[in-house]
Amino acid sequence: MCHEKNNFLISCCYFSCNRQSIKQETSSLSFSSKTIEKSTGLCKTSEDSCAKTVFEYPVFIVANHTALNKFIASKLRAGYMDTLVHENFEEVMQQFLNSFDTLAKQMPDFNQSWELDKKMEVINQNEYFITLHLSTYEYAGGAPPNGLDQYFHYDWKNNEEILLAHFLTNGGAEKVKTVAEEIFRREFKLSKDISLDSAGFLFENGKFSLPQNYVFITDGIQFHYNDYEIRSHAEGPYDLLVPYLKIKDIANRDGFLKDYI
Repeated sequence: MCHEKNNFLISCCYFSCNRQSIKQETSSLSFSSKTIEKSTGLCKTSEDSCAKTVFEYPVFIVANHTALNKFIASKLRAGYMDTLVHENFEEVMQQFLNSFDTLAKQMPDFNQSWELDKKMEVINQNEYFITLHLSTYEYAGGAPPNGLDQYFHYDWKNNEEILLAHFLTNGGAEKVKTVAEEIFRREFKLSKDISLDSAGFLFENGKFSLPQNYVFITDGIQFHYNDYEIRSHAEGPYDLLVPYLKIKDIANRDGFLKDYI
């Protein structure tokens, strides 16, 4: 759910505005969409003091996809601004509402509107894997809203999450990083001898690294850096495209990427 609050609209809708470039495959898994909503306070108008949370996610209806549904639930129940993994994602929702109620009781003049939304979508599936996109929006007063985009790739035949290395030949991940840094420096007009931290980027120890989140689109692998991951909130998230032509010699053609390259 995207809300026009200050500059967050740009980062919240960044992915959806570019979604048409994702390579789509013929659907092979049946699922339905489920939505759970919880709230506390009035929540009747935009001026009311209340908190609400909405979780929307796919439910796969074939019996042997229980493991996939559990995988989805595990991603939904991870806390957003902490490292806790809750018992279930409805506990995440309730904890958010409880925090609002606690603060409202402590402050008689408390008048805020909080929101926590998580939306998981199926953005690609083929005979090898399924790609899920999880967008999270959280606003709990004070600072600007927080937004997060995550991508998960799941081998639905063997019931396991697929990491980047699965899509590449041995040693391929390091070469992708090398190619990606070359593209990154070219886009920001940075020569090889300029350190990334002196250029204002927030890479750990000033060394280039790939983000955990990536998605396969028509022209290549699109790596997604979330807000605050490598630069300030004002500059927003950043997508780095590594063309398939640059990595065709290290792609796992016999497996997961054979439909792309």
